[in-house]
Amino acid sequence: MKITLKKSGVLAYVGITRAQKTLTFTLCKERRQYGELIRPEPSRFLYELPQDDLHWDTNKKKVLSAQEKQEKGQKGVAGLKAMLARHKP
Repeated sequence: MKITLKKSGVLAYVGITRAQKTLTFTLCKERRQYGELIRPEPSRFLYELPQDDLHWDTNKKKVLSAQEKQEKGQKGVAGLKAMLARHKP
């Protein structure tokens, strides 16, 4: 199903207008698409909204390198193993 830019705008508008009190958009720092690492941009429709009504969270966290990701993952696994070892019957 191919969605045109105009239809995408209508879908975004419908989603926005259905929010009762607040609406939160999230955006990942980076992701893989077809094996390639990309950093996505916010939807173009957000820039068309009245900017006075928006709060942009500019608290950007550091993007980790492959080495840092691996070290963080290994540390997490080590922590899980230690926790499981403490609770062995």
